Amino acid sequence: MFRNMNDFLDSVKLKNQNETEFHQAVHEVIESIWDFVSNNPHYQHNAILERITEPERVLMFRVPWTDDKGNIHVNKGFRIEFNSAIGPYKGGLRFHPSVNLSILKFLGFEQVFKNSLTTLPMGGGKGGSDFDPKGKSDAEVMRFCQSFMTELCRHIGQHTDVPAGDIGVGGREIGFMFGQYKRIRNEFTGVLTGKGLNWGGSLIRPEATGYGAVYFAQEMLKTKKQSFEGKTVAISGSGNVAQFAAEKVIELGGKVITLSDSSGTIYDADGINTEKLEYVKDLKNNKRGRIQEYAKKFKAEYFEGLRPWNQACDVALPCATQNEINLEDAKTLIQNNCMCVAEGANMPTETDAVHEFIKNKILFGPGKAANAGGVAVSGLEMSQNSMRLNWDRDEVDQKLNQIMKNIHAQCIEHGTDGDFVNYVKGEEAAAQIVKRIRDKGGSAHAVQADVRNDSDCRKLINEAVEQFGALHILVNNAGMTHFIDHADLEAVTDEVWDDILGANLRGVFNCTRAAAVHMREAGEGAVVNVASTAGQRGTGSSIPYVASKAGVIMITKSLARVLGPEIRINTIAPGVIEGRWLRQGRGDDAYEAGKNHLSETAPLKGVATPETCADAIVSLIERNIFVTGQTITVDGGASL
Repeated sequence: MFRNMNDFLDSVKLKNQNETEFHQAVHEVIESIWDFVSNNPHYQHNAILERITEPERVLMFRVPWTDDKGNIHVNKGFRIEFNSAIGPYKGGLRFHPSVNLSILKFLGFEQVFKNSLTTLPMGGGKGGSDFDPKGKSDAEVMRFCQSFMTELCRHIGQHTDVPAGDIGVGGREIGFMFGQYKRIRNEFTGVLTGKGLNWGGSLIRPEATGYGAVYFAQEMLKTKKQSFEGKTVAISGSGNVAQFAAEKVIELGGKVITLSDSSGTIYDADGINTEKLEYVKDLKNNKRGRIQEYAKKFKAEYFEGLRPWNQACDVALPCATQNEINLEDAKTLIQNNCMCVAEGANMPTETDAVHEFIKNKILFGPGKAANAGGVAVSGLEMSQNSMRLNWDRDEVDQKLNQIMKNIHAQCIEHGTDGDFVNYVKGEEAAAQIVKRIRDKGGSAHAVQADVRNDSDCRKLINEAVEQFGALHILVNNAGMTHFIDHADLEAVTDEVWDDILGANLRGVFNCTRAAAVHMREAGEGAVVNVASTAGQRGTGSSIPYVASKAGVIMITKSLARVLGPEIRINTIAPGVIEGRWLRQGRGDDAYEAGKNHLSETAPLKGVATPETCADAIVSLIERNIFVTGQTITVDGGASL
């Protein structure tokens, strides 16, 4: 048992000496979850922190290759297979002179959490080499890639470890490595992602990380009733991520004013439009030139050796490399009224700078969330390879957008504090609830689960039984929605249906089914589901939401018939509930207007609160012992 967070961090530093980047990554993650771990001692008893900070496997090997003059060179090759708890290792390969064990361990560690946030079954890993593809001919890069893969191929596979691209590894490099893998292993499998379309790649994969960061930032802005329209945006980098982040910002009506590379930053006061961006793509992807050439062509300003963060902007998108925003940069951005920072790179913001953003309530999207678009589409590429099919561009883009929305929704759920969302906060909210219960003399245990997933629900219920010895009561309160005008039928996509019905309806069934076994073992049980008057009246935040809550009411009746006599199951159907969730969905004005109307017209003159709903739930559990299959409306009589 570690006495405090610093004790644990010191132990990591002792075991991983001189690995400063890895130390920083671990510090940031552990800092965000320490309260939760402290309130759930069994995580320490089972050495979970030690397990998640120690890679399952670290591979190091030499990579000999010959240049065009016949000279032999030797580089280091790496693969960090960090964690495979939920699926095969997944993470990019980086070719850059800065590559070392510390950097790759930090990247692999971050990748574990990033991948899990996508909800796709992927573990975390990272790899690469200190080889620099800049200035090399295609033939030299090919020979290096073939030599690199000759060794790596024995450690990877579609069900084991699926690498992708990263800095210095684009479609060209992936193609060379995939060809070598296929030749050695004599099989055509989805062992690499980021492949060309002609040999199993996915549409939107090159764009995914940049698009994903912008989609995430867009959701962040929505929490402040803002959008990219008319916003000034500073972007660092000029590679793949930066290019497509800029493309999506331009599409959404924003004005991109900066790009950069390792030599310096260009500032274009007129904005980088689509035509100028195409020049950048050609300059960087084909000509392998420096960003300074943009300044000469379009008469923009160029700042040698500087980063973009001195320029006034509304939104900052760091898309270059780690630790590119320090404390002074953060203070400058804040002074210049920057309202949103979304990390398009891995750990581009130093720890002190992160704290400064949060202290000043700047919208800050950490890379583990905002940077997950690339690996999300890599996961979709794996799915397409496994099924031997190709989704069209719009379908992949739609799935990517929805994944980023889902990641953002998780941040909202666990990171909201008043009118501010702390996107770094993680599980702290759950930890605080547990603490409040324990402080009042109760016993509590928090477990994170996706109720849409049956295995998650069974794991959730089993852990509760393991913790407390039995299970007698289940309250199905998990739910979500999308606020969509009922008349806008086209806005209700397949993803929206799957999202809402999965959480609101399938989740009720999954949890109840998992709990019923243990309740029968205990000899009795009570289940209370939370529906809504939307399921009774046909009005609500969206049509799928209405359908899901109507389904909860009906499934309650059906389950009551088969679960008795040992288990009672009932439902409460609240109307408007006072709180931040509805306020965020409707907007302040509509929310207040609705509350005022019900306070004047409802027989009991007001709206439901979490407390009135809780009273109704407790009543169905403790007092109404001969009631099952019923729905109790909790709306102060508003639906009469």
